[in-house]
Amino acid sequence: MRQGGKKAVGLASTQQRIFAAVPSRPLCKESRRCHRHEPPYDRKRSEPAGMGAFEVHPEVCFWALAQNRPMVHRKKIKDGVNERLDLLRPVFSGIDRHLQNRPSGVGRDDLLDSAVAVWSALRVSNGEARRVCEPEHDGKGLETTIWY
Repeated sequence: MRQGGKKAVGLASTQQRIFAAVPSRPLCKESRRCHRHEPPYDRKRSEPAGMGAFEVHPEVCFWALAQNRPMVHRKKIKDGVNERLDLLRPVFSGIDRHLQNRPSGVGRDDLLDSAVAVWSALRVSNGEARRVCEPEHDGKGLETTIWY
């Protein structure tokens, strides 16, 4: 992609909106940090047939699912759970049942984060996903970026 091109400017603008919406460390740095994985993960990422594995950040995914609006409530409180459930119900009709029947030791927020990661996986599969930043490359030459 050309520097200063229309697509690059659009990506930078999107990245700024995401960074403003998700109060955490810069996501490209988080992407690099997350790429310290076991070899099977690296093998999946390097499959020639496409993306065997990819990274998501749940709050970025919720931001995208909410039409580019940040979540108002923290994910571990009741209002935050309800806010996220309201976004997931149209996508996963059985989400309430799954939340009620989740395995012991699995937090409500963990299940909701997993569900929104599945939503992003579907977007990747359908060619609808976007990324937070231009991919960088790790020590093995594999792309690192966060998708939503």
